[in-house]
Amino acid sequence: MSDQPVLVMFDGLDEVFDRPTQSAIIDDIIRFAQQYPQARVVVTSRIIGYNPERFRHADFRQFTIQPLDETEIHEFIDRWYDLAMGADSDKVRLKERLKEAIAQSKAIQNLADNPLLLTMMAILNR
Repeated sequence: MSDQPVLVMFDGLDEVFDRPTQSAIIDDIIRFAQQYPQARVVVTSRIIGYNPERFRHADFRQFTIQPLDETEIHEFIDRWYDLAMGADSDKVRLKERLKEAIAQSKAIQNLADNPLLLTMMAILNR
């Protein structure tokens, strides 16, 4: 690894269901971070999928993605469609259709506050 600052991401730790395997991966990640202190190491996981204590003892910091509020959901939808569809004339209709679906269903609202699930909704809405 170079002496330049780098970002290394380990995504989906909670998706390793076998606890001994997950534990070994955590050990490897911690060793990696200690061996390359100039690297920024990011590990992602659902809250329920891992024990954060081992990372805390290795001086990792924990952050939790907060749910989006209604304004943020609308901004996300607007920006997502602007980037994904550019000048497509159907863009405005699709934005409004997704916003309306979210407004009309409490179940969909409960999912839309998660950025990953909201992205999936936008993709499926195309």
